[in-house]
Amino acid sequence: PLYLIAQLPDSDTWLYGMGGKESGVILRVGENWKYFDLSYRTVRVALPQMYYGDFDGDMDLELAILTYSASGTGVSIWTLSIVEFEDTGWTALTFQDADYKAILEQSVLCSYDAATNIVTLQLGEQTLPVDLTALGYDAPTGPVESYVGQIVSFQVDGDTIIGRFVVGLNAPNIPYATFYPAEIHANVLYTGTSFGLGDLTLTTYTAE
Repeated sequence: PLYLIAQLPDSDTWLYGMGGKESGVILRVGENWKYFDLSYRTVRVALPQMYYGDFDGDMDLELAILTYSASGTGVSIWTLSIVEFEDTGWTALTFQDADYKAILEQSVLCSYDAATNIVTLQLGEQTLPVDLTALGYDAPTGPVESYVGQIVSFQVDGDTIIGRFVVGLNAPNIPYATFYPAEIHANVLYTGTSFGLGDLTLTTYTAE
C-alpha cells in the first residue's frame, strides 16, 4: 500500500511512502510515477518537504525534496535531494554528508588558548571565541578539535537553498557529539550534476 507523505497540489506533485518498506518513496507528477531510494523513516517522525525552484540556473524547474533521515541524541539530520526532469527520465541527486563535511571541515580552523581556556573557531576572516569555563568545561587534558556535527537542516527560499550545519568540539573531557557551540550557514550551490557550498557564515549555535 502507498500512503501520502508530502504534496504540492497546485503543481500536481505528490510523494508517497510504501507500507512495509524501511526506505524508498514514489514521486508522482501528473500521471508520471518514479521510485527513488530515499530514506525518511526515523524514530523522531518528520514528514518530507518538497519545493520547486530553478536551483541550477538553467531556466528549468527542479524539485528539491527534504527528507528527515536520522534522529537521536545529538542527531537531527535532514537530507537534500534534487530531482531533474529530463526527456530521458527523472533522476535524483543527493547532497551526501561526506561531501558537505569535506567542504566544511577544510574551511573551519580551531585553536586553543590554555591560559584562558578559550577555543577560537575561524572561518575565513570570521572568528568565534568559545569560553569553555563559562560553559562548564574544565581545561582539556589533550588536544581540542572541531568537527561538523550531526545536526543538519536546509531551508528553501525561491531558487535559493540554505544549509545549516552545527560545529562540535572534541576533547578528552568533552564527549563526542554532545557539545555544539557553533553553526555554519551556507548557500547550497547546485550545478545539475554536483553540489557545493558558498557564502559561508559562522555564528553561535541556536537550538531549534
